[in-house]
Amino acid sequence: MSRSQEIDGVVTSDRPAPIAVDSHLWDLRAVPAILERDASWWRGLQKAAGSADDLVGGAVARVVGSGWSGQTAESYHRHQRKVTGELDHLAGHAGTAADLLEEIAGMLRANQELLTREAEKLSGIPSSQGTQLTFHPADQGQWELVREAISAAEQIRSRVDEKLNQKRGQLQSVQAAFARIVDNWKPRTIGMLDMNIGMGYENSPWNSGGTDHGDISGLAQIIADKDVDVVTMQEVEGREAENLERELEARTGEKWTVHFGETKKSVYWSDGPLPRGTHVPFGNAIAVREGEVIESSKYVANHDLTAPGDRIETPKGEVTDGDARKAVEVEITLNGG
Repeated sequence: MSRSQEIDGVVTSDRPAPIAVDSHLWDLRAVPAILERDASWWRGLQKAAGSADDLVGGAVARVVGSGWSGQTAESYHRHQRKVTGELDHLAGHAGTAADLLEEIAGMLRANQELLTREAEKLSGIPSSQGTQLTFHPADQGQWELVREAISAAEQIRSRVDEKLNQKRGQLQSVQAAFARIVDNWKPRTIGMLDMNIGMGYENSPWNSGGTDHGDISGLAQIIADKDVDVVTMQEVEGREAENLERELEARTGEKWTVHFGETKKSVYWSDGPLPRGTHVPFGNAIAVREGEVIESSKYVANHDLTAPGDRIETPKGEVTDGDARKAVEVEITLNGG
């Protein structure tokens, strides 16, 4: 405020007190062009995800149009719906991110223009620059003009802060959505082991060759030591598949499921003079460890791959293998997928 005093009968007026403010009060120090550049990148991702969605959809239409049906077709459809659903989510969230960045850039640019106009009102008032910007108004009018400009700038910046906080919350929601997509799509690996355990090898009385009943615990320990998630096995006696499941769980402390598919029936001898079973099932098995990597597994089918008349060369001569060719199909669901 100004002060007046009387000196030798003459009334004089002191200059108003200086006014010091933050030197950046009228400058948001924002670069909207960078936000617009980033928005353009997200817009490109939105377009790319949409194109990929269309590509997958077109491929699915061709497959569905072929009349494919059954369990494997349904499994394919479930996976396809997951993929296209995630691509649709990705495109939607990328578009939202682009919208928000464009809105923020526009808001910052518009409010910077308002601040610039307020600052221009003070262009004729003397000022000095130090750690702060200090105005030296010459009279009461200039003093009030500075105070009004400061008040207007503070109100503008308050509105900017409020809007930025709103946009920050919206961007954090989009960020969380992207994190979920990344988690769903992150690479997941499983360890696999393929074994022919040879329970049909040297399957005769008093013969310890091949894998017999007493070898199941050792077999389970071999698998446990390999620290794998899926084990495919050939030449498995059906009841021993159940024993193997129990032995694996006992040695690892984890949940295992052994899925068995019968190939043929045969007599089963095991290190003794008497068979352990007459015409018991032999075939293939898939052992699945369910826990950290694999959520669950489900037996799907035992596919017949028989090609009558096939001949196989062996050290003992040529044999005909017109039957007993099958493959077990198991559906595995990974955690997070």
